[in-house]
Amino acid sequence: ETGDRLTPTSTANHGRRYRYYVSNRLVKSKQLDPSGWRLPAAEIEAAVLQHYRALLSDQPRIAEWTTIHRGRAQVPGALKAATELLSSAAGEPGLAAEGRADRIRRVFPKITLTSEAIVFQIDPAAIIDTLLPGDDAVPDALRSNSIEQISEAIAITVRRRGNEARIVLPGSNSREPDQKLIDLIVTANRLLKRLTDGSAQSIGELANSLGMDRSDARRVLRLAFLAPPIVDDIFSGRQPPHLTARMLSRFEDLSFGWHEQRAQFEF
Repeated sequence: ETGDRLTPTSTANHGRRYRYYVSNRLVKSKQLDPSGWRLPAAEIEAAVLQHYRALLSDQPRIAEWTTIHRGRAQVPGALKAATELLSSAAGEPGLAAEGRADRIRRVFPKITLTSEAIVFQIDPAAIIDTLLPGDDAVPDALRSNSIEQISEAIAITVRRRGNEARIVLPGSNSREPDQKLIDLIVTANRLLKRLTDGSAQSIGELANSLGMDRSDARRVLRLAFLAPPIVDDIFSGRQPPHLTARMLSRFEDLSFGWHEQRAQFEF
């Protein structure tokens, strides 16, 4: 929005690395700038990948662009390739899948972030060239055809917490709460209660009485000390998409600082 590029960066906390996109002026200057952005990488990448999937799912537009750029005969092949890319995106949801980041950079030559929207500049020809690599089959009459780049915006809400900002996409807060996550937190608090009311004298005794491994009981017990805002978000279904019960139950180095916990789990 201000013309300042977002720079990928990362930080380490308790042996784990967290990735962010940060306004370039914050990277270059040591002074605080409340207008700068510091966004968890997972959130902004999820928004970009969501719009990329939406384009691949839009068969009428894929067919129209293919007809202009490659000819009507190439439409079935383009639609099939789009379906295959969608399947691979579902199996590997991040940007790290082989070649995906490069494809997305070609499809979206420019992405602009404002306080109210993410604006995507879209290159339709790049989409078709991605789906149908090579132009040997392009009729001579179509080689000079071009498709103008277009811009599309998706509305967002930006929530700031100190120096960090969080992107909230439309409908992202309407997910059903994850019952497995909720059960895990309830279990953690039950374990804590048994230790504090004298039902068990040690973690080892507690684990044995419940048929749990001692290390598992210790990890789960720590979750009784999650920051209340995190617990509220989980019970309301507002946790980050990557946070699962499996991940939470195996987390080794939970910080006891509430702010640090939010950074650990990228809230």
